Amino acid sequence: MLPRLSRSILRRPPGGQSCTQYCEYETSTKAKNIPVIHELQSIIKWRRPQKLPFWDPQKSGDLKPLTPIDPNWLKLEYQPFKELIETLPKEHQKLFTVDFAARKDGIRVIHEQTYKTVRRHKYDGLVEQSIEQKVAWFTVRIRDLREILNGPLIQRKNGIFKNEVKILVEKRKKWLNHLRHIDYKRFEWLIETLSILFKPNAKFEKIHRKESVTKLTDMLCEEIKSRKLGEYKLELDEQKIPFLEEKLTILKEIQADEESMKLTSSVKDEIIETEKRLEKLRKTFIEIQPLKETILESDVVFS
Repeated sequence: MLPRLSRSILRRPPGGQSCTQYCEYETSTKAKNIPVIHELQSIIKWRRPQKLPFWDPQKSGDLKPLTPIDPNWLKLEYQPFKELIETLPKEHQKLFTVDFAARKDGIRVIHEQTYKTVRRHKYDGLVEQSIEQKVAWFTVRIRDLREILNGPLIQRKNGIFKNEVKILVEKRKKWLNHLRHIDYKRFEWLIETLSILFKPNAKFEKIHRKESVTKLTDMLCEEIKSRKLGEYKLELDEQKIPFLEEKLTILKEIQADEESMKLTSSVKDEIIETEKRLEKLRKTFIEIQPLKETILESDVVFS
C-alpha cells in the first residue's frame, strides 16, 4: 500500500495549467527575485542629492551670518541724542538701549550700519534708494530670516517666512545682475563688502538615478583605463633600460672591432646618443613612484 500524500503535493496548478507549465512559471518568478550583484555595485553607490532650502548659505550665497545684536546699542530714534543720554545714570541709560526693546529695533540698527558702509553719499536713501542700499536691505533681511527659520520647529514650519526668503533672494539676485552689467567694478566691491557669493541662474536639470550612475560608471572606467595605461607605460619604460644597455654593449663591440681594423668609427655618434638616452631614462625612472593602491582595492565611494 502506498503512503498517504499530503495536500501540498497533490495541489493542482492555478489557471488550468499543466504541471510542466506551472514548474516553469515558478522557476521564472523565483529567478526574477534573485538580485544580480555586479562588481561595480560595491564601488559605485548613488545617493540622491539633498534638497537645500532657499535660506541655506550654499543656495542664497551669504558667506557670513547676521551681525550679532549688541545690547548696549542705542535705539535708532535715540542715537541723535547720544551725548545727552550719556550724562544720565547707567540705570536710566539702559532704558534707551536695544536690550530693553524688541528684536526688530536691533535689526533696524544693523540696517543703518550696513547702509553707512555701502551708500554712495550722505543723502543716499532720503529721496530714492540706490542699488547698493537695496541690496544691503535684502541681505540683512535674508540673514535675519535665516536665523528665525533655523530656530525652533514651529518657526521652521512658517510658510510666510519661507516664501519671503525665496522672493528676497531672487530680488537681490536681479539687482546684483543689473549692477553687474552697468558697473562691474562697483558690483565686485559690493559683493566683497557684504560677503555675498553671486551665482547666476543656472539651467534646471532634473536628476535621474540612471543617468547619474552612467556618468559615475564612465568616470570610474576612465580612471581605471588611465591607471592601467600608466602601469603599462611604466612597465615598457622599465624594459627600455636593459634593451639600451644591451644595445650599448653591442655598439661598443662594433667600435672596438673597427678600431682593431684601423677603420674610422661609424657608431661613435650613436654610442653618445644611446648613453644620453640611457642616463635620462634612469633618472626619470627613479623619480617616478608606482601607484600605491588601485581603485578596485580601495574603499572609494562615488556619490
